Amino acid sequence: MRIIFNNKIPHKTLLINTKSLLVNNKTVALIYFGKYEKDELEFVLKYLPKELPIVELGTSIGFIALSAVKQTNNKIICLEANKKLIPLIEESFKLNLVDPKQYQIINCALSHKKEILYFSDRGSNELGKLVRYSENEIQAIPLDAITQLIPEKDYVLISDIEGAEINFLQPDSDALKKCRMMIIELHDTEFEGHKYQISELVEMIISKSFKLIELKNNTYVFSNRIRWENFFSGVWILKLVFGDLNSTALHLK
Repeated sequence: MRIIFNNKIPHKTLLINTKSLLVNNKTVALIYFGKYEKDELEFVLKYLPKELPIVELGTSIGFIALSAVKQTNNKIICLEANKKLIPLIEESFKLNLVDPKQYQIINCALSHKKEILYFSDRGSNELGKLVRYSENEIQAIPLDAITQLIPEKDYVLISDIEGAEINFLQPDSDALKKCRMMIIELHDTEFEGHKYQISELVEMIISKSFKLIELKNNTYVFSNRIRWENFFSGVWILKLVFGDLNSTALHLK
C-alpha cells in the first residue's frame, strides 16, 4: 500500500504523508480504511466550531490536525514533542494545499512550567512519551504559553498526549478559561507523586466549568459552560440591537 501510493495515503479528500520508519504498516492501513483515530476524528467532524482557532497537543503525523483545519478553515497551533515527526506534519499540510498562515508547528512537550524534559519515540509515532531519562532532551512549555499565540480570546483544544494532560488539569491554568471546547483522549497518569485515574481527570475538567457532551472509549468532548454562555449572550444582544430576534431564539434552541 505504501508503494502504491508512494507514502501519500488517501483518506477521503486528504493525503497523509507516512514516509517515516516511525509510521508502521498497521497505521497506514488504518488511515486508508478510515479506522485511524476514529473516535477523535468523529468528534472533530461532529463538534468542532468553525469560528474558532485550534490548539492541538500531540499532533503525531498530523492526521487530526489536517482534518480539523480542513473542517474549519481556521488557524491551528500544533504541539508535537517528537522532532522526527515535524517534517511529516509539514509535508501533509503542503500536500493538501493548506495556507502556511493557517498553521504553526511547535516542537515542544507540554508541562505545567517551562523546563527541559526527556522524550523517547520508542520506535513508533503512537508510542512516544516523556521518560525519566533519554538522550533526547526536549523543551517543555505550559499551555498558557501556547494560548498566548492566539490573538482571539477563545479557542478549541484537541489533546492526545498519553497522560501529560495532567499538566494543564491539575494546576490552576488560566489557559483553560479561554477554552470553549475540548476534545481530549484521557489516560491514567501521575503528577508529583500522585496517581490519577481517568474518572478523576473527568471530575477535574467538570470542576473547571466544563460540561461533558459525549464520550467514546477514552475520548471525551467537553464544552465550557461559561464561555458558551458569554458567547450566546453576545449574540442575543446583537440581535436585540440589529433585529432578527426570532431567528436567534431558534438558533439557541
